[in-house]
Amino acid sequence: MNWLEKEGIEFLKKVGIRSDFKVLDFGCNEGDYTIPASIITKDKGSVIAIDIDKSSFEVIKSYSNNIGLNNIIYLLNDKNNFDLNIQDYSVDFVMAYDVLHYFELSKRTELYNEFTRVLKSGGIFSVFPKHTKNDSPNNNLANITTNVLIKEIANSGFTLSKKVCGKLNHYGNIEHNCVYNFIN
Repeated sequence: MNWLEKEGIEFLKKVGIRSDFKVLDFGCNEGDYTIPASIITKDKGSVIAIDIDKSSFEVIKSYSNNIGLNNIIYLLNDKNNFDLNIQDYSVDFVMAYDVLHYFELSKRTELYNEFTRVLKSGGIFSVFPKHTKNDSPNNNLANITTNVLIKEIANSGFTLSKKVCGKLNHYGNIEHNCVYNFIN
């Protein structure tokens, strides 16, 4: 509970989420970042939680209902279709935390294009690049470094704006790691 209602909030504020933001949490899983973002934005903003597993939403809904959050929108998505059904240029902040390793390069490129479409001008695309060659290699990022992934994102039209390090939640384990913010 300390992560969801304290450390996660502190970290996401440090990353740049503000109370009036519309936040997209792509690959939200069970809400380790959705819940803190929702707490930050509960009065003036909202969070769109996207995942391929509907049962993840039940976990988030249960927790958010218990603490009185009602600003989360749930979108079930297909792993192979990135038409997010979100209005163009309507999102302030996109989180892709510990999710890019599930996709091969062509799918990641489609995803970056979709994020460009939904982000407002000057919006932030924030990446937690877990499972690259230098951080628990896994799946489609196992053979590339974090720096190569950063260049890949930059080549898709985003500009790296800052690196933010601190305590991050990775499947219930708190670790020191970094996220990278890009602007479009």
